[in-house]
Amino acid sequence: MFEAKLSARLVALHDGTVGTPEVVEQIRDSHVLVPTAGGEPIAAELDGVEWIYAFSGAPALARFAKARGLGPEVPCLTVSGAQLLELAGAGLALDVAGPAPLLLPPGACR
Repeated sequence: MFEAKLSARLVALHDGTVGTPEVVEQIRDSHVLVPTAGGEPIAAELDGVEWIYAFSGAPALARFAKARGLGPEVPCLTVSGAQLLELAGAGLALDVAGPAPLLLPPGACR
């Protein structure tokens, strides 16, 4: 698995055994996969907020791709979690097609 510790922390968050601050620290210490289309990160907009999709590993990205009908090969970037958390004005949608998703709104980690 690409980032097994991050995936495990997300599950622990949903189980209530760790809090959001611990998960944010794990994100900062990890690398994530960010799917792209036309060289740009795939994102969604909701209520004026851009949410950048990111995934803890290939299995999580594959679930997302299947759910969105993107096909088996999705181009992606490997990005430092710390850098991704610093994007001004964007929220982070992590592992959204999996059993333990996390949404971090813009500025939640600063």
